Order: sequence, then C-alpha cells, then structure tokens
Amino acid sequence: MEPEYQSQNIRMRTRREISLDVLVAIPNKPLMTLRTGDMTENGFYLLAGNRRLPEVGTEVVLTLEEFLQSPEPAAMRARVIHKNNEGMGVELLGPVT
Repeated sequence: MEPEYQSQNIRMRTRREISLDVLVAIPNKPLMTLRTGDMTENGFYLLAGNRRLPEVGTEVVLTLEEFLQSPEPAAMRARVIHKNNEGMGVELLGPVT
C-alpha cells in the first residue's frame, strides 16, 4: 500500500515570495512551465494558472529555467504535498541522480 500524503497547513519555516519559472516534469505527461509563488528551505509553491496538476504524492522533477543554459542544469526531485485551485506545494527530495 502506498503512503498517504495529507496537506498540513503548518507554517514552521519562513516563506519567501519569489517569482521564478520552473520546468516541471511529471511522469507520462508533457513538460510544463510554472511560476513560483513562494519558497521555503525545503520546497516551493508553484502557481498553476489553468493547468491540470498531478495528484498529491506524485514525484516530479523540477528545473529552474534560469539554469538551463548552464553546463549542468540543476534538476531536483520533488513530491507534491499539497494542491488547491491556485497551485501546488512541492517538497524537495534531492538532486536527480
């Protein structure tokens, strides 16, 4: 049985408003670009617009667009931990290996 992920509205870390474009790779879906709404030391809130978002618990890969031109783009594994009508919260899991 897969673990159940529940949204927790607990603000234990400082959130910083930041606006960056992020490429989001979802298994078996086309790449999409979302914009960050805020970030913490362990994740991002990504604004969805009208896009259909993955389910809570889905693992995705995030790449910050500003790093795409670098020799080694910074791709990070993340898990969707919360979603609502405006976007989704993702927890960073570590670099793609």
